Amino acid sequence: MKKHFIIGVLCGAFLMATTSVFASSMIETTSFPSKVTFFLANGFSKEVQLQEGEEVLNYKNKAEKALSEQTSNAAGNKPLEDSRELQLQDMLVISLLPHIQEKLAEEYADVITVPPVIHPDYVNVKSLERVAAFRGFDFLITIDAQPIVGPHIPVGEDELTYRISPAGVELKNFEHLRGPVKDDFLPNYQNLLK
Repeated sequence: MKKHFIIGVLCGAFLMATTSVFASSMIETTSFPSKVTFFLANGFSKEVQLQEGEEVLNYKNKAEKALSEQTSNAAGNKPLEDSRELQLQDMLVISLLPHIQEKLAEEYADVITVPPVIHPDYVNVKSLERVAAFRGFDFLITIDAQPIVGPHIPVGEDELTYRISPAGVELKNFEHLRGPVKDDFLPNYQNLLK
């Protein structure tokens, strides 16, 4: 039974890998007088406005750019490969999550009926600096957090700066950047807004 399970997992992994390679390389275009619409195999489409005098030969470059935009991370600048720095940042974000969650629940209590949720992948480290001299264990970290409710409905965006030292974690600055926007909530979730 265990042998069949392992074979099934390997077959599934192979099928997913070959399907994603095939899907990412399959691009179909439909031409109009001044624009091209790219229908990507993953179900997305991207409309590109052509410049005057632009040749049909440039379609491939436009399609590759559209494909890379569609397959990049939704937040835009997030890395798509793992690194030691990214691992350390992710561990730091995970350790800060309870502090972030507590502050966001407090801040959003007046605008939504349930506390927002913050996932580690919705937190970006904007800056990290050592306050003390070399090897001093006193840091300032500024993060951008995008809390959600329900089925990943964005509630807003906030910037938080924490001081991390041997004395503990202290919130130094909080700035609410935007949200919530009523139009982001589906009709059956608008009851979450106050």
